[in-house]
Amino acid sequence: MSWAWSIDKPNLGELCERRIDRPVPAAAFVRGLERKSDEWVLALTDGVLWWLEIQPGRGVGGWKHWVKLSDQVVHTEPQRRGRWLLELCNRDTGGLVQGIVFGAAAGRLSLAIQEFAPREMAGR
Repeated sequence: MSWAWSIDKPNLGELCERRIDRPVPAAAFVRGLERKSDEWVLALTDGVLWWLEIQPGRGVGGWKHWVKLSDQVVHTEPQRRGRWLLELCNRDTGGLVQGIVFGAAAGRLSLAIQEFAPREMAGR
């Protein structure tokens, strides 16, 4: 899939806001580590992370999934060239989601996630 159509769109947060009808202070593209074909937009609202579909050439599609950050153990870590590792582990089920956040807003989203996550569990 070609990301050239919108990887650094300045209005990515606005596109997400239209889909989930909530203010989005940060949003960025994420590629899953388990299956590299898993690619989505991750948007942060007030303590909730939303996974949204990507529609190449058109922008952001509907939401697929959401989680409360209070239910997650969160780890973010800067990688090379403006990419960030994101790991979310559900406190109840132990389910793990890992991905690489990238694009112009990767750092902003990763830091915002740390800000909203419970203090004792954010980052290393």
